[in-house]
Amino acid sequence: MSSIFAGIDAAKPVGDSSYFKPGSYLVRVDRVKQFQNRKGIACVAVEATNLAVLEEYPGHQPHMIGESVTALYSRASDYFLSETKAFAMSALGVADGDEVTAEVLDAICDPKDQVLAGTLMRVDVTQRMKRDATQEEIKAGRAHYNIVRWKSRVWAADAAEAIGADAIGKLYPGDAWQQLLAKEAAERDAFSG
Repeated sequence: MSSIFAGIDAAKPVGDSSYFKPGSYLVRVDRVKQFQNRKGIACVAVEATNLAVLEEYPGHQPHMIGESVTALYSRASDYFLSETKAFAMSALGVADGDEVTAEVLDAICDPKDQVLAGTLMRVDVTQRMKRDATQEEIKAGRAHYNIVRWKSRVWAADAAEAIGADAIGKLYPGDAWQQLLAKEAAERDAFSG
């Protein structure tokens, strides 16, 4: 008789990240990756670290500081292109959607460059009930879905107070925070110059 755990050596552990919970957060983008899920559907995942809880959502426990969180976008969704474009516009600080092309999104997802890694962003997550939720789903607590809205890029200098010195010390070891401030100061100078 075969073990129920046959094939465990090929399995990847899960649980090191969770999907966004309702609330408003200040996060650091760690990685944006493009992949195919187990059904072969193209997806984009924005993996981030929660740096601060800006506002709690009633009735929900917010993410802990330092917790890994993920926003997942599936090509099977009618909103895939709109949602990934909205994320890119917010992360890049552009108001004109025409500036976010397929080439720009490919560059954002490039595993070698990771141009958005380290970018700080405000994200607001709300919850809605499915229109076609069944009584069984309502009773089981599966009748809702979360809406992730990437609001804006946040400069580290503007975020320091919200994050707090203790969290900065834990989440940015050594002089990593000072390096981020210097990098962003150069970016700001380039934008204004």
